[in-house]
Amino acid sequence: MQPTKVMTWNIQHGGSSRMKGIFERIQYHSPDVLVLTEYRVHRIAKQLCENLKELGLAYQASSKIEAKQNGVLIAARNSFEQIPIPLDHPEASQRLLEVRFEHFGMTGVYMPLGREKKPFWEYLVSSVKDRENHRHIIIGDVNTGLHYLDENEATLYFPEYITQLAELGWHDAWRYQNPKARDATWISQKGNPFRLDHAFLSPALLPFLDNSWLSHKEREKKQNLSDHSAYLLTLNGNSNSVN
Repeated sequence: MQPTKVMTWNIQHGGSSRMKGIFERIQYHSPDVLVLTEYRVHRIAKQLCENLKELGLAYQASSKIEAKQNGVLIAARNSFEQIPIPLDHPEASQRLLEVRFEHFGMTGVYMPLGREKKPFWEYLVSSVKDRENHRHIIIGDVNTGLHYLDENEATLYFPEYITQLAELGWHDAWRYQNPKARDATWISQKGNPFRLDHAFLSPALLPFLDNSWLSHKEREKKQNLSDHSAYLLTLNGNSNSVN
């Protein structure tokens, strides 16, 4: 497995007029695999996809979204196969995008708010039970976090599903490397911090984790690019513990 830098970023309602700056930040980070959430299909987004190809991210797929719907885009340097989502829900193909690279699989996620995210969490937890020995990553904006750790209070719905993933041997990559740290990928209008953007690694992929970090410049007011920070991780390709 070759070294791979993965970047996920919620670009806030499709980016629109902010797309030039969004592209510049993607260019700065130079990921091998890019997962954009709140991606929308419009004229400016088509230009972004063309620009990403020029960066080498020539292989692309997006979830099934109508105009003004938020979904997921995956763009990569290496080819991949898109995998159908076996979830009987009207928003399944909008909220989830699964692909398979040569050496690992990926599920890009953009969760709805509140209680509406429950069927998606149930699907993800159910799906990982068959992937213990597979190299797989679930990544994106899950709109969920652990109470009193990924938020100051206990307002987020369904943190128990993150706990269930952990019980099945899956690891929140950032938390794995920062067990007691507090940081945020989104700040509410009242100034409350939340870490909503995550990457969960299967037991077979975890040994490849090299680094995992948040980039907050994307969220700074003077940049005005998005209300979310970007999240990046690197897989080092050097583990000998995975077949």
